[in-house]
Amino acid sequence: MKKLLALVCIAAIGASVFAEEPVNVYFDANRLIEEDLFGNWHELTETARFLSPAQKNTLYTAHKKDAVIPFLANWFVGFGVGSALQGDITGFTTVLLLDVAGTAFFVYGFQPIFQFSNGPDPSDTEEYLAYSDEMNRRMNRNIPFLLAGCGFFLASGIFSLVRPWTYAASWNSALDSALNSGADPAVSFFPLSDGQSLGFGVRIDL
Repeated sequence: MKKLLALVCIAAIGASVFAEEPVNVYFDANRLIEEDLFGNWHELTETARFLSPAQKNTLYTAHKKDAVIPFLANWFVGFGVGSALQGDITGFTTVLLLDVAGTAFFVYGFQPIFQFSNGPDPSDTEEYLAYSDEMNRRMNRNIPFLLAGCGFFLASGIFSLVRPWTYAASWNSALDSALNSGADPAVSFFPLSDGQSLGFGVRIDL
């Protein structure tokens, strides 16, 4: 009777341990995703083997990336704001640098207009013509800077509109493969006896 009672207690303790373990594994997997999905991909793959299908689905739903809002933010706001909202640091930095460079070249290219904004009175024909010639000369000299600014803005526009979709696809693919690529561990119980006492063992095949 005592042996039977001891066996029941051990079984209850074992069941409790296995009931709590998936919860701990779930939080571990969630932490790995939040810290760095791509950097922790291999560790997440191993951890996900101990998750239930429902837990995997919950994690995927909670962490999958959407591209619509980042796309719209990049389009209407610019400067990589949408990529920043998406958590894409590389995309945000790239768009920000391209936009800053484009703005800098544009400001420098239009500098003659800013400098000559308070020009002479047009009624003073001779002075006004000399002023206009000087401004035109400087503007022609700055055309390469304006073209460079256009090039940076064009590159930024194309990249910022494509990047949210490619990043979301890459993230979601990595998340799905990490959660579902590993085989589930096989857990089996077997009796143990030394001739005087009876117990059981647990075997986990990874």
